[in-house]
Amino acid sequence: MKNFLLKQKMMNHPVDIIYMDKKGHTTYRTIFVKKITNDKVIAFCTLREQQRTFELNRILAAEKASMLRMETKITPGSNLMWISRRMMLPEHVEVLHKFH
Repeated sequence: MKNFLLKQKMMNHPVDIIYMDKKGHTTYRTIFVKKITNDKVIAFCTLREQQRTFELNRILAAEKASMLRMETKITPGSNLMWISRRMMLPEHVEVLHKFH
């Protein structure tokens, strides 16, 4: 995941992510990566329209962004079929299946 995000940063490509916050709320966001540390990603978030810090271990999935998609909140029952195309950490697959 980290290498993928670094590559997108170097190419200045936006990245679509699925992010779970500390309260367990999951959102879909488009970000522009500015900096990556060992455990954090500092990026411009188009959903919040400001720079945000994301914990790397809370990014459930990531892929090169499609500029046609809009940010949406993932809720139980949402169609998550597109997740199979995203880069995911194995430990997050089970978390995402509870929404499907």
